[in-house]
Amino acid sequence: MIEGLSPEISAQVWEAVEVTEGIRGLEFEDLPVITVLSPDDFEARVRMEVDSDLEDVEVDEALYKLLGLLEPDDDLRALYGELYGESVAGFYSSEDKELVIPASGEEFTGLQTMTLVHELIHALTDQHFDFGSRMEDLLENQMHDPASGLVGLVEGDATLAEFVYVNNLDSAARSRLAAEFADYEPPDIDIPQFMELALYFPYDAGFEYVLNRWREGGWSAVNDQYLDPPGSTEEIYEGAPSPTTEVIEMERPAGVLPEGYEEIYDYTWGFLNILVMFEQILGREVAVDAATGWGGGRSLVGYAEDGEVVLVWEYAGDDPAEVEELARLLADYAAAGMRVGEPQTQGEFGFLASADDYVLVAPIPAGLVMVACSDPEACPSVSTAYLP
Repeated sequence: MIEGLSPEISAQVWEAVEVTEGIRGLEFEDLPVITVLSPDDFEARVRMEVDSDLEDVEVDEALYKLLGLLEPDDDLRALYGELYGESVAGFYSSEDKELVIPASGEEFTGLQTMTLVHELIHALTDQHFDFGSRMEDLLENQMHDPASGLVGLVEGDATLAEFVYVNNLDSAARSRLAAEFADYEPPDIDIPQFMELALYFPYDAGFEYVLNRWREGGWSAVNDQYLDPPGSTEEIYEGAPSPTTEVIEMERPAGVLPEGYEEIYDYTWGFLNILVMFEQILGREVAVDAATGWGGGRSLVGYAEDGEVVLVWEYAGDDPAEVEELARLLADYAAAGMRVGEPQTQGEFGFLASADDYVLVAPIPAGLVMVACSDPEACPSVSTAYLP
């Protein structure tokens, strides 16, 4: 018996623990806390967890509206609650060493057992490789893109383990699971595309990344990735490290933010950020062209008490051709997605556009800079710091 769980659920948990250890060739040091909730209570718990993490949601909302990824009347807090409340099937908390999963009755269904295996993989690999503390350090230092790369490894690992689990089921159990899949109705949620793309990237691209490691050297090769995890989302997408996946340090002019703006973020603006913003506005093919060739970069986000937001995005490409291509694509992006009017060419490959909002793209020694403001009067002082 596991404290707080029925005999039937306890037996299924112990069976899943044995299966998980067998798949990964690792043993649990301790069983994580297992919390089983009704579907309604589980959704409420997920929404509560999500809401508690939205410390700067008003800044994110203003930024995404500036970039044209949200509509003017969208409520980002509500959208996150809907996305995760409807999509999350179970979760593992590294901080609390707790696994939370719903059960529809006295026993787990086949789909819920798959989720249980997935989350147990997280708990098991966290015990052996301590990815939770590494993730916490990355986020505390605003290394968001490397953190997303680590999430790709973690979720790809657990997703591959799910496939191995299903493949090892006997024919009767596999038939029952197939019947559940046939009856399953995915949640009908209305959210912006970029949020959905960001949510599923670690599962899709991360799975491919881990699968390739597993094919090369089995689970031992996957374990080695935790000792030297991918340094960027570009590495997850490309499937292997490259000389350009290291973050390039850039000399930023002093006093960039306008008076009255507080610095909220100064973090890596990486491959995944570019991919999801472009895909929503200009489609998949253009998004891949824009994101491929990322050689480093960071973004500074400032926020004023009246709700105005400033973005300063510095970008380095693998080579000058990548920089010029992104500049041209950003002009198309601004014209199609932002409230800035028609971009006007400025200099070598830059442009300026200003209407309800403002955007400038200009060359800098390391690559290019994009300056965008929801208050057009605030941006010229920012742009001056970068212009000759």
